[in-house]
Amino acid sequence: MLLGRAVSCRYPAARHCRRLPPVPGGRLAEAVTSAIDPAAPATARAILAQLVASAPAAAAHVETRLSLTFDTSASPSAPPTLTQAAEEVSRTVEGLESALGSCGVTVMGRATAAEIAAVVRGAFDPAARGEVSRPRPGADTAGWADAVPLSAEELPGSYRHDSGVSVSWCWQEAPRQNVHSDVLARLVAPGPYLKRVTLQYRPLPAAAADRVLESEVTSAAFRQAYRHRLGREETARDAFDQARARQAAREEAIGAGVCLVGMVVTVTVLDAADLPQAVAATEAAADSSKIRLRSLTRSQAAGFAATLPCGVCPPALAGH
Repeated sequence: MLLGRAVSCRYPAARHCRRLPPVPGGRLAEAVTSAIDPAAPATARAILAQLVASAPAAAAHVETRLSLTFDTSASPSAPPTLTQAAEEVSRTVEGLESALGSCGVTVMGRATAAEIAAVVRGAFDPAARGEVSRPRPGADTAGWADAVPLSAEELPGSYRHDSGVSVSWCWQEAPRQNVHSDVLARLVAPGPYLKRVTLQYRPLPAAAADRVLESEVTSAAFRQAYRHRLGREETARDAFDQARARQAAREEAIGAGVCLVGMVVTVTVLDAADLPQAVAATEAAADSSKIRLRSLTRSQAAGFAATLPCGVCPPALAGH
């Protein structure tokens, strides 16, 4: 189910932040012009025209999408048909939309099939992203035919596709300390290269969450006893991990939920000669966000697809 310019993936929730490089100022003028109501007062239209004229020669294109995926087989009623499952999901989404109002869902609405197809086509062919983002007659039915690469080649450390070359990373380790809400600001900020940052959340059932947290507490206690037996001093990281495991267990005991969090980052360039600079800039931004990324060596195509609205679930693929 797609919300707020959302795209679907096999995770129960995923947030895709697509940061595109600077684009010509004409794109800004075109976007503002298409949004102006012809019936608006002349003064309001004149003010907008002045703002566009005084805008910089380049502007950054930023998109944020939220995806929600439901596993209807886990529902107590377990709808037997696809139609019944869609009806149950639709009723659930109606309640979630109000809770997600602060994300812009009520303003942007749900994404259409043509919009999702345009996102996929623009990712594979970044040179044509301006063209495919414009609405075209019949795009709702014919758009998916274009949402495929005409040529693609996976290399050990990169992925070549149509007019672009991409490199993808996965989240190796999350920040090990308390972080503020703007911890990802540097990573998701607009830059000179096209970039997609995808956060994927997979909530755990209550019973599974309890077992996972208890296992973490037990493991921390075992490591402490093992260090004491060997006569080793406890490090600051060991003490922090043990305290966080106990804190998480206490929070879960009083009703907090537990979810698995993952991240996939993809940067794309039009010229392969710019790839080293794009890789260095992305890794430096991740380091400043206190996140350790690991290049998806020999899995670049999977990482690239995981940041697209194609329903790709890396844990599910890993089981095959």
